[in-house]
Amino acid sequence: MQVIIQFLMMDGLDFKTLLISLFAGGWGPGSYFIPVIIQATLILPLIYMVLKKNLTAGVIALFFISILVDAICMMMDVPGSVYRIIVVRYIFALVLGVWLALNTKNINYKWLIPLAILSAVYIAGVYYQGWEFFIERYWQSQHVPSYFWTLLLVIIGLRAYQFKAANPLSRLLVKMGQASYHIFLVQMFYFWVIADSISDFPLMIYSVISLAVCIVFGILFFNAENGLRNRIKLQRQ
Repeated sequence: MQVIIQFLMMDGLDFKTLLISLFAGGWGPGSYFIPVIIQATLILPLIYMVLKKNLTAGVIALFFISILVDAICMMMDVPGSVYRIIVVRYIFALVLGVWLALNTKNINYKWLIPLAILSAVYIAGVYYQGWEFFIERYWQSQHVPSYFWTLLLVIIGLRAYQFKAANPLSRLLVKMGQASYHIFLVQMFYFWVIADSISDFPLMIYSVISLAVCIVFGILFFNAENGLRNRIKLQRQ
C-alpha cells in the first residue's frame, strides 16, 4: 500500500527504487519494523531452543552474544540506513520475551529489579547525559542494557490489570492486542501522510486524534481482513 501511494501521489519513483523499498521497509515513521519483524520471526525459534535447554545460562550467554553482535556492527561501520532495518539491536529483547514466556511463575525480583534500575540509569544517561560507549552510535539506548527495564514494565502491566471477559475495557484491550499489527500499519501510514495536516492543533487534541484514528482504523482493518479471509475459506469449501 505504501509503495502504491508513493508511486501515485508522491514522487512517482522508478520500479527499481520501489522494489528496493519493499525490502527497506518503505516510508514513514516505524517503516523499519516490517523487515525487523521478518528477521525476528526467523531467529525466535533458535532463541527458544537455546533457552529451553538451560534458561539461566541461555539468557546470560545470549546477553553477551547480543552485545558482541551489536559491537561487530559498529566496528564494521554498518551504515545507519542498513542498521535501521536489521534486528541486531532487538535480539536481547526477543531473548527476554522468550524467557518471560517460559518463566512466568518463577520470576526472581531480587535480580530483576536491580537490573531494571541499572537499565533505567543507562537509558537516562544515554538520552539526557550524552553517554556513549561502543554500541550507541545509532538508536541511542535501544540496545541490550536497556531491556531489563522494559521487561519489568511488561511484568508490572501483566500483574497490575486483571482481564475480565465481561469488562468492556478488557474486551477493548484484547481486541487491540489482536489487531496490534494492523494498528501499527495504520499508524505508519497516518504519521507518514496525514499527521502533518493537524500538527498545528494543541498537543493534547493532536495526541487524542492520532491515537483514536490509529486504533479505530487499525481495528477496522483487522476486522475487514479477517472477514475477507473467512469468505475465501468458505468459498474454497
